[in-house]
Amino acid sequence: MRPLVEALLFSARHGLTIDEMARALDVEKEQIETVVNAIREEYAAPHHGVELRKYGDKWRFYVKKEYVVDTLKIARRLPRRLSTAQLEVLAAVVVKGEATSRDVEVMRGKESSQHLRELTRMKLLKRKRRGRGYVYTPSDEFFEYFQIENLSQLFKEVENEEDRKGSQENT
Repeated sequence: MRPLVEALLFSARHGLTIDEMARALDVEKEQIETVVNAIREEYAAPHHGVELRKYGDKWRFYVKKEYVVDTLKIARRLPRRLSTAQLEVLAAVVVKGEATSRDVEVMRGKESSQHLRELTRMKLLKRKRRGRGYVYTPSDEFFEYFQIENLSQLFKEVENEEDRKGSQENT
C-alpha cells in the first residue's frame, strides 16, 4: 500500500487529506496515517530533495527549501512573479490579518485598489463583502504559494531571518 499512497501524493497537485486517501483506497484512516508518517520520515532524510509536509489538513510533496532556487532554473512552470507593489499589498493585508482597501492604502501611503484586484484575481487574497466595502484576507493559495501553514509561521520565519542577518552583521 505504501507505493500506492506515495503515488497518490505525488500525483495530487494540491495535496490530499487522510480521509481522501482512505476513501480512494477503501482502507481505514489509521492505516493511511501510519503509511503517511512513514513516508514523511523517509523523505525528511538529507539524501532526499523533496519532503512530505502537511498544509492545513492536506499532505503534499514540496521541494526542500535549500533546493528551491536551483529547481526554479529548470522548472517548466515558474511560479508567478510578484511585483514589489504586490508584495507590499500582501504584507499590509498579512500584518492586519484582514484589511480594507483603505487600511492597505494608509499602510503603504499609496493607492492600492488595482493591486488588490490583481492579487484577488491571482487567488492570493480572498475578498468578502463587509458593509458597503470589502475586506481582504490571505487565501489558501497564499499559504501554498509561500509554503507556510499559518501567519504565525510566516512571522517566525521573518524573525529568524532578521536574527540571522543581525548575527552576520555583528561578526
